[in-house]
Amino acid sequence: MFFNHTPRGLFRAGFFIFLFSVTPLFSANKTWLGVASSSWSDGNNWSPAGVPGPSDDVLIKIQSFAPVLKLPYRIPS
Repeated sequence: MFFNHTPRGLFRAGFFIFLFSVTPLFSANKTWLGVASSSWSDGNNWSPAGVPGPSDDVLIKIQSFAPVLKLPYRIPS
């Protein structure tokens, strides 16, 4: 059994609980392109593709469309 009451099984269980309960340890750099629309939540407006997450760094250069956020969004400085 993968998770049993031996020290090794308890370590595995603790490791998986830790692994899936922590916030991401890595952040990505996202650049606003604004080529598809002004929607912040449209992944096609970002490079690399995808909406920024809570730990991502964002660079906004107004090009085609300025970003518009629909509340609630938390933007750390």
